[in-house]
Amino acid sequence: MRFGELVTAPVPWPITNEHLLKDTFHSSTTLYNVALQWLKDDRDFRRGLENQGRKVRGARRNEV
Repeated sequence: MRFGELVTAPVPWPITNEHLLKDTFHSSTTLYNVALQWLKDDRDFRRGLENQGRKVRGARRNEV
């Protein structure tokens, strides 16, 4: 998920040869490691938006 929207369609677990994830993760990869990688990818995506000035981190300055 990113900004409350699904980035990719949900898939059943564990990873099988039919999964779209099979190209990215080995079939023995734990769900924890997949989720951790997704969080890292999301962090990098958000940092990219921040560097472009399209996203601001922290409290909004005009709100109390």
